[in-house]
Amino acid sequence: MKKFISVLLAVLMLLSICPLTSFATMLSLKEIDAALVLNGYEEDVIKAMSLTEVLRLLKDEDGNAIEIAPDAKVVWAHFKDDAGNVIRDEYHEIREDETLDLSEFSYTTGYTMELIVGSGKQLDRGNVRYIVRVYISVPVENREFFLYTQDEEGNRTQIIPEKMTEFYNSQSGTTILSVAAQILDHVPGTEYYLGMTSMKAQHPNVKLDVYTMEEYSKYAFMGPEYAASLSDSMLNVDMSKTDAGHKSCFDAPDGSDLSDMKNMFALVYTDVTTNGRLVEYLAFIVYDEVSDIKVQLLDEIDGTMQDVTLLEVNEVDIQNVLVQGSGILGVDGVHNKYFMLQDGMPADAEYYCLFDTLSKEWDDNGNSHVTKAVIGHFNSLKEAAEAEDIKDALIPVDRTSVPLGYKADYNSAHQGMKFTVFYDDGTLFKMNICVLPYDP
Repeated sequence: MKKFISVLLAVLMLLSICPLTSFATMLSLKEIDAALVLNGYEEDVIKAMSLTEVLRLLKDEDGNAIEIAPDAKVVWAHFKDDAGNVIRDEYHEIREDETLDLSEFSYTTGYTMELIVGSGKQLDRGNVRYIVRVYISVPVENREFFLYTQDEEGNRTQIIPEKMTEFYNSQSGTTILSVAAQILDHVPGTEYYLGMTSMKAQHPNVKLDVYTMEEYSKYAFMGPEYAASLSDSMLNVDMSKTDAGHKSCFDAPDGSDLSDMKNMFALVYTDVTTNGRLVEYLAFIVYDEVSDIKVQLLDEIDGTMQDVTLLEVNEVDIQNVLVQGSGILGVDGVHNKYFMLQDGMPADAEYYCLFDTLSKEWDDNGNSHVTKAVIGHFNSLKEAAEAEDIKDALIPVDRTSVPLGYKADYNSAHQGMKFTVFYDDGTLFKMNICVLPYDP
């Protein structure tokens, strides 16, 4: 009897500490992921949508209608935004004749709401909790990429790149999205398991198929039934599981021509309501550390050289095609560096510029391998034979003197300053340095 009373007191204490709604969430209900697509509905309809219509529009993960018993009672629980934060948390039964305002969060492409369907009694284990993703519009595409290795026993290790850069290139009129993952200890020839997530592909009306270029050629010329999609293995999958992802070697090819890459994919987006299709091309690159030039922009202030920049943006120009990210494809292009000046520093003033060559091959002693530095862009040392050598000002050995660096007008409104740096191994670096006015 004492034992029974002790247990009863413990239960009563638990109930007194936890509100009924909190205690209810501890109970395990069957959960079903669902979707509610409101694309195309007028705002006044979304503002006052009947419960019957909401239930009629519910779809499961495969796009099939979810059947709700006519006499089932529906409890409205909570709303969460895209980040999983609870926007509103409440618990009340929705009457059959009640209308729901689903437009409250129309500032976003969608949100998640929770409906508990069943007896209407919160503690009834026969209830079903529907986690409903509400789509107000098709989301803007947002992709993430993941790399794993796997040993012979199937043990997985996630590889976190030093940096991941996305850029666009154009080959024979075709625009290619290239994603470059820098892995500092990468060994050429290493195979990785590649996975990706797609925000658009999570929309019930959007189907995304990922093909290798070989399979896409079958898709394009013979039809989708003849092509093998990689979506089930690499798209929105749990990459921690054995064999998950697309296994391949993602080494960059020699040179800047991306058209010969074997690790290219075609992303085919299909609107399942209209059968309309959109195709994008993706190239995924894994590379080791590359050479780059560190740039400093300074001014002489109170007898010392002080940095005048607030932030830096890097770009590379390959064959007149803008490529985001510095140094990804080596030196076959113009490396643009844009610097926003600190507050109070005028963009039309002259500043001092310093270069430092960073190179793993030269143990970060790249400056000693510079043979000449000139103003302007040149394709060879011979072509730049008549150009003045400014190496001693731009890349000085002695860094203790004041002033220090090459003084010039770097204003982006005046196209900045163009430089070419030549090295003793025959390589060169074309740079374009621009400053932008302070803009908070």
